[in-house]
Amino acid sequence: MQFSFRQAQAWFTAFLAEAHCRARRFETALELASQSLELARATGTPPGIGWAARTLGHIAHARGALGDAQDHLHEALRAFEGAEAEFEIARTHLDLAELARARGDASAPAHLAEAGGRLRALGVTNWTERVEALTRAWGATV
Repeated sequence: MQFSFRQAQAWFTAFLAEAHCRARRFETALELASQSLELARATGTPPGIGWAARTLGHIAHARGALGDAQDHLHEALRAFEGAEAEFEIARTHLDLAELARARGDASAPAHLAEAGGRLRALGVTNWTERVEALTRAWGATV
């Protein structure tokens, strides 16, 4: 994979989109994430596709479009799996767990378990603790 400015532009645009999403500026986040996804697809950069798609999933979830959120998060998961980005795969499983819980879907514990296992293997204590706290709060068994 060759690194170019357009790839970096896709990545940083995805990060900026996520920041706007977290600040609940969804219109700006949606515009930036869409631009990022288009650039990432054009340059063939799986991490960029994953970050942009995950942000689109966050936006859709926040807006109550849970089916769209699931589609975007699964696209992000596929992109991160293709890039073998273990931490990002784990984070996306965590997002899928939260979405499954919001949807009343029984897959939430499985996503929590997947996220927790990957995060423990990576030694990322603070994220592992987050999964454990959600597991306790939800009364899930993982």
